[in-house]
Amino acid sequence: MNNCLICNINLADKTGSHIIPHFLLKRIDNEEGSKKRDKEMGFLLSEFHPSSYFGRATKPETLEKVYGEVTEERIEQNEIPLVEDNIFCSACEKRLGEIESAYANTLKNGSEPNSNYQNLEDSFLAFIFWTSIVWRLSIAQKSGFKLNASDEEKLQIVLSQFLSIEIYDLDNLKKEGILENISYKILRSINYSDEKSTVLFCHPDIQNPYFFVIDEFILVFSIEKTKNQTGFESIDEQLNNAEMNTAFDGEMIRSVEPKIIDGIQEYFYSELSKRYLLNLSKEIDIIHRKLGGRGQIPMPIKEEIAKKIINDDDQPSGVKYTLKHKVKIIFEVLKKYGG
Repeated sequence: MNNCLICNINLADKTGSHIIPHFLLKRIDNEEGSKKRDKEMGFLLSEFHPSSYFGRATKPETLEKVYGEVTEERIEQNEIPLVEDNIFCSACEKRLGEIESAYANTLKNGSEPNSNYQNLEDSFLAFIFWTSIVWRLSIAQKSGFKLNASDEEKLQIVLSQFLSIEIYDLDNLKKEGILENISYKILRSINYSDEKSTVLFCHPDIQNPYFFVIDEFILVFSIEKTKNQTGFESIDEQLNNAEMNTAFDGEMIRSVEPKIIDGIQEYFYSELSKRYLLNLSKEIDIIHRKLGGRGQIPMPIKEEIAKKIINDDDQPSGVKYTLKHKVKIIFEVLKKYGG
């Protein structure tokens, strides 16, 4: 057993560690109407092979809607991407849980869209909460996000030394300098997930600041002094009016309209679709050659294959887009053309 990735001292004996706190994740991927643990029912969207997963307490009727017949093979293959075993020790896991619970209790405040409000005066609690999420996403196996090596190391040092809900002597922390230049801004569309589905999205191409959408929050996190710009006009306009948060000055959140989250989700789905179709085109040619064909499939036939995969309503959503499903459709279409 390896050592805990936070303290690097104790054995990593804890199982079922959440990369994203449960109080946020349950609003992204829980079975509809449920906020309990082990009720996950989510989709991991990918430009290659989108997949799905479910918690062990998910209702059988819900699983049947998504997968049709749920076989033993499907249950064995099930893997929840943002829950991992043996990465933290029990002591560090407990401290993470205390911070998450304390921060969750602060989110009862709010304000009208296009305004800033103070979420809490204890700046260090908020700072260590968001820092832990950014770092955990980086060390997670299937988050799709990675800090650069020096940034990941710096945040690990911060967490190993200061992971606690206790208020530190902030004057001494300023003198130590390790927290210098780490800052973040938060945009929040309050109660967005009450009406609409939400996502976890870590932008792969924006670094320093790093850019995340987590449920109803947009987090822009900087580890060195930099302008907090993302390249999204609507978001950057709000960021220009948002307060910069550090470990020392209380946490300010900028309330935004739902359309800000809507725009990011539309961008996410649009870009993912483009990349998926590009990779699907390559896969079709590879499968074509493995079936004994030569060269590349003409684009009109590729488009027919893509439409058939997308519009195959005979398959439950948990089966569509898998490699097995794609191969089946490709074979059917190529067979029609004598391929």
